[in-house]
Amino acid sequence: MHHRIMRSIVSVGHVLTAINGTPVTGRQLDDGRDVFDVLENEELFPLNLKFERPKMTTNEKIFLASMFYPLFAIASQLSPEPRSSGIEVLEADTFKLHCFQTLTGITLHVTEATSTISLYTIIFIFLQYHGT
Repeated sequence: MHHRIMRSIVSVGHVLTAINGTPVTGRQLDDGRDVFDVLENEELFPLNLKFERPKMTTNEKIFLASMFYPLFAIASQLSPEPRSSGIEVLEADTFKLHCFQTLTGITLHVTEATSTISLYTIIFIFLQYHGT
């Protein structure tokens, strides 16, 4: 038996978060059913599947930020320009990661969605008044 499949784009890094509006946690729906049992049961078709990026915990965010600082420091030392400020912006398809270092050595990391107006000017002004 053929089923009509409605296509949508599922991006790399996304996970299944709901089936027919019922939230999914791990391999299980919140009503107790196993995700794979639901997906294999043709009597339940058509299915509405929702995919999203997984939510990061605070610890995961801190861990990732701590991984960025060594790259920032290495880039400032390897730069052919004397007194280089290192990596200022790391741009990906869905976000920008800004890295600013104050005269006192405080490093500030700020992320922004690529769809927003640039935060660079706002952060630069903030650092001039509060970061030195």
